[in-house]
Amino acid sequence: MNFNNQKNQEFRILDFPNSVYIILKEGYRKQLFNDLYRKNGGKMATARKLGIHLASIRTYENGFIKKADIISPSSIPIRILKKIIEPHNQIELEKNILSISSYNGLKVYNPILPIKESQGLYAIISHMLGDGSASKGKTPYYANTCKILRGQFIKDLQLFGKVSNYEKIPNTTPVIYFPKVITDILSYIFNITFTYPDRIPQELFKARKEYKISFLRALFDDEGTITTNLAICINNKNFLKQIKNLLKALDIETGKITKTPYNTKKGIKYKTSFNILKRSYMEFQKKINFSHPDKIRKLGFALKTANRQQRTRDPTFIEEKIIEILDVKPSTTMDLANKLFFTMSGILPHLSRLYKEKILIKKGYKNKIIWDLA
Repeated sequence: MNFNNQKNQEFRILDFPNSVYIILKEGYRKQLFNDLYRKNGGKMATARKLGIHLASIRTYENGFIKKADIISPSSIPIRILKKIIEPHNQIELEKNILSISSYNGLKVYNPILPIKESQGLYAIISHMLGDGSASKGKTPYYANTCKILRGQFIKDLQLFGKVSNYEKIPNTTPVIYFPKVITDILSYIFNITFTYPDRIPQELFKARKEYKISFLRALFDDEGTITTNLAICINNKNFLKQIKNLLKALDIETGKITKTPYNTKKGIKYKTSFNILKRSYMEFQKKINFSHPDKIRKLGFALKTANRQQRTRDPTFIEEKIIEILDVKPSTTMDLANKLFFTMSGILPHLSRLYKEKILIKKGYKNKIIWDLA
């Protein structure tokens, strides 16, 4: 595999890992094995040359396996096809593939081959590095509360063909399950891991600008936060360093990587993150932005707050505006700050003063404070 930035890279079937299993069209499969038998002098000689049992090669040729009068389709391991197919013949092989899968689990039907670099491909990789999981022996999934992001993820998966997938809510967050063969292929050809990732695909640094942007947008959609600061949190310092370098290539300035302790039931853990510098917010919005609707809105408010000309305002005027807003409907601290173009730390003294004067009341709801008129 030769990566460069002159054209879209293509990943052909023989570039895939040995964990891939393939179901072939009947006519092509029969012809393939008949030609092989003639070349090697029979089934037994072919089985011996491939290092497999005679029963196995019969199963691969027939395309099914029969157990207790139950007939099931049988796939061929790609490691066998790598011994049979010459690289110059793999285009014909790709045209005759009905499905690909891992040893068991969901399949990709009518796969689109070769796999090509695209914005969607890098978005899939990014989402899996962010809010995905691909543990050994388990069906991989992407988890996100945002319906728009889940919908786009399913759409991007179709780059591989007709991809089997389903959605569940195992705890509180909706999860998209999809074929393990996809994460097997991506982790292999890009030399990355989706479980406790420690690096991004190195090909990104040589990839087209739009691919860098697609990767970063997906990652900030999952792992980015935008309240008083625009930041990203990933608990691997090397991973964050590479993200900083990718942002630097797009002329977006970032702060230092910080390690912040926080308490859990299992003791103290650390959050590793860095901020986008406020002077780069506009550049971030123009070049990357978010797909997540709430984060798009919050970034817009953050830009208005950062760019407002009047840095200080009369406290009485501000508090009157707070009362006007709450007279219409109760609001969270963040909503009030956004509407008045304030930071969280900037608006809290005003809310505290009104609360002490018993003009406002506050209620806790799902870790949010809701403010209302007393």
